[in-house]
Amino acid sequence: MTKKEDLCKFKGDVIFKDKEMIREGYGNIRCQDGYSYRGYYKNGKRHGKGIYQTKEDEYKGMFKDAKRHGKGTRRLVTGETYSGQWKDDKIEGKGKSVFGKGPYKGDTYEGNHKNFVFHGKGIYRFKNGDTYEGNYKNGEYDGHGIFTFKGNKEYVGQTLEGQWKKGQAVRGTAKYATGDTYTGSYKNGKGKRNGYGVYKYANGHVFKGISKTDDRLRGTMKYKDGTVYTGSFLGKGFGTEKSPDGEVCKGPVQDGNFNGRIQCSKKNRRGKYNVSFRNGKRLK
Repeated sequence: MTKKEDLCKFKGDVIFKDKEMIREGYGNIRCQDGYSYRGYYKNGKRHGKGIYQTKEDEYKGMFKDAKRHGKGTRRLVTGETYSGQWKDDKIEGKGKSVFGKGPYKGDTYEGNHKNFVFHGKGIYRFKNGDTYEGNYKNGEYDGHGIFTFKGNKEYVGQTLEGQWKKGQAVRGTAKYATGDTYTGSYKNGKGKRNGYGVYKYANGHVFKGISKTDDRLRGTMKYKDGTVYTGSFLGKGFGTEKSPDGEVCKGPVQDGNFNGRIQCSKKNRRGKYNVSFRNGKRLK
């Protein structure tokens, strides 16, 4: 008996072994510090089905050699609950968590665990309606997964399926509520386009090139009418636009738009000529 248990009261089954009393079978112990256990013992240790309580939490389930082991449910005073598999006193294997107080209140996770953290396949449901379903590693999105946005105003209606690393999307395909799609690289966030990718607009336009934090930097835009623009899209730069009728215009751009007098040329027409633009539109 430990010093802690000197302040406890035990009622239950015991046996004597080498002149020592050992708990064996069913028993009930209550201590002054709030600790209690009622359930089965083996060789003096919690073993089998039982209920363990402290001031911080309650556990109902299976024990092995005094450790939570097998299937069990833990409830914290914060309102958080976990129900699932345990191994050597650790959350390990399949289970479901419902989070209590704090920023994660109302969120749930169901899937695999390793050493108390999400690890392997699982699905996390946010209280705002967003979900992530896929692979985890050491508590973070890692591997193949699908993020569905429902409550996030910035991305509502969007799904992102692809590869994740350390909680961040690195490459995948996004489908937007508008009907647009994007396949390519991501960085620094769940849904921020970063690096090379292909963006297909619902209206038929297609952009291939480099983006940064969702903004197009440089690349090629093929418009539905057959016009093709290649060059800079953000800030000052240079661009080339080829029209279906064979006209080619080249010159400085601001945010992907020609401004001022731009030099152009056309098949079956001698020499180069100037065309005036304002914010990408020709002036008559």
